[in-house]
Amino acid sequence: MVHRAHLEAPGNAILDKDDRSEWHVPALRRVTEAAKRGAMEAGCPPSLLMGQLAHLGGQAFLEAEYGKTGTPGERPDEWTEEGIRDMIERFAYAAWVLYNAGFDGVQVSMQCPYPP
Repeated sequence: MVHRAHLEAPGNAILDKDDRSEWHVPALRRVTEAAKRGAMEAGCPPSLLMGQLAHLGGQAFLEAEYGKTGTPGERPDEWTEEGIRDMIERFAYAAWVLYNAGFDGVQVSMQCPYPP
């Protein structure tokens, strides 16, 4: 998930540009290295390891601790230029983290056309 306040469910992994952490890349690198090593040890042919990036916008799970109010499915405000730029930066940061952690690519998932 690319935004802490717009999760699909509690417990989702979060790569939020507003919460840049030094542990993001090293922690995920351990995952990619273990997955690739495990595949080699099992005799599997090389394969691509992909990360999925998502933002659920107005359809997100709204957790009280994030200070959000509203009801999932409630129609949010229209997109603004600032909101679009912020969304691009969020996906770019998360893709940068995954790339530097050793993922071979990303799948971008924008399941909801509504802005946060």
